[in-house]
Amino acid sequence: MRNRIHQVEQAAAPIINQAGQVTLQARADMEKVRQAWAADKALLAPMRFSLAGRLALLAAGQRRIAEAVDVIKHAMGEFTMLSQRLGGVGGDLPLQPAPGLPAVPPQGVLNLGPIAGTGADPGVPGMGATDLGEIVRLPDGRLVSVFGDSFTGDKVGEGEHYRSVAVPITGFDELGKPIYGEPFNLPGGPGSPNVLFPPPPEALALDPNMNTLPGGSIVVNGKTYMMVSGTSGLKPNAGSWLVEVTNDPAAGWQPVPGSWRPWQPGNVMGAPSQISGYQSSKDGMVYIAANSFDRSQGVSMFRVDPANAADRGAWQPWTGSGWGTPTEAPVSVSGQQTYGELSFREVDGRPVLSAFNSTPGVYEVQVRVGDNPVDIFNSANSPIVAAQTGIEGTPNYVWQPYGGFIMPGSTLDNLNLLVSQWDTRVDPASGVPFGAPYNTQQIIVNAAPPR
Repeated sequence: MRNRIHQVEQAAAPIINQAGQVTLQARADMEKVRQAWAADKALLAPMRFSLAGRLALLAAGQRRIAEAVDVIKHAMGEFTMLSQRLGGVGGDLPLQPAPGLPAVPPQGVLNLGPIAGTGADPGVPGMGATDLGEIVRLPDGRLVSVFGDSFTGDKVGEGEHYRSVAVPITGFDELGKPIYGEPFNLPGGPGSPNVLFPPPPEALALDPNMNTLPGGSIVVNGKTYMMVSGTSGLKPNAGSWLVEVTNDPAAGWQPVPGSWRPWQPGNVMGAPSQISGYQSSKDGMVYIAANSFDRSQGVSMFRVDPANAADRGAWQPWTGSGWGTPTEAPVSVSGQQTYGELSFREVDGRPVLSAFNSTPGVYEVQVRVGDNPVDIFNSANSPIVAAQTGIEGTPNYVWQPYGGFIMPGSTLDNLNLLVSQWDTRVDPASGVPFGAPYNTQQIIVNAAPPR
């Protein structure tokens, strides 16, 4: 904890210094405008009593006002960028429970409500319906949420459609909920300007109008790689690929060369299209939980040297008896249970998996804490149900939940998750899908082991 605070101080210092430089530069630029205005008045002084002189002085004054406005706008833009960076540097400090919130008992759950999408206040500017929202750190320290299908209207299909979008986190409110800035990306499909995930040619050849949706992330030596699935009807028909997270989400995160893989449904040797992973503090290796984007598979585990994390051909599968070669088939560590979204992180030195259990009749976001990555589904590691759709009136009730991304800075006794909800029911009178609620909610879980 002390080391992390020191790291935050070191990261914040240059940002604060840069803010001081912006202030000094703005003052110098405003002084130039003032001097130019003084020179204008001196030049036009002999004409000040004529109509032409007064008009010339007025025009000069308008020019100098416009220059001053430009100086202020530029400084405001710089300060906005710096404030986002400063707000992000402490984003993975251990989250502290807000003083006004009730204590969450061991194995308990507290839902803080929507933070983005339907019902969120203030939510994301200009986006009324959204889901997912996994938080990733840019190389310069800023935090962004990566949302999936998002709409400018208040429900699925209403308004303009973002096929994934990165949104800056400018800070956190008094409850620890993210405060969002303007989205970095624009609506539109492949080939549109400023999309977050430009597809590789292999994917475009299969489906030029695919959805490009986030499929989880791994964090390695300070770098973040995300998996992207090219989908149609939420099936990864156009395959999957990796991108490296950069400081410029607006320019799009480009595919890692050679990382595209086709979707091979039903093939145990097929490449996963949904992942989540972390670098272990114990042995330095990267451990990855994986499955299929269409929620048809169980969870498999992979291990890779951090130097080769972006090389999907180097991932070693867990075979049930050990870490195999990349050409061997993985086993499902979840048995016959199928899963959707995954969030696999090391929290307080232990592997933690938050995942959507898509097994028919279950449909829960579950949290598991293990002693090592491959025993996460050990029968002794009973899951905590963070969100379920079967029993109304309970703290963990969310109609049609999914997602469950672990927020940076979480601790076992204050595990903050981003859980999504999408009401896919159809209005019986009109036959039109409700399309809402469609949102991301923040849920706190106390996953600390019993004392």
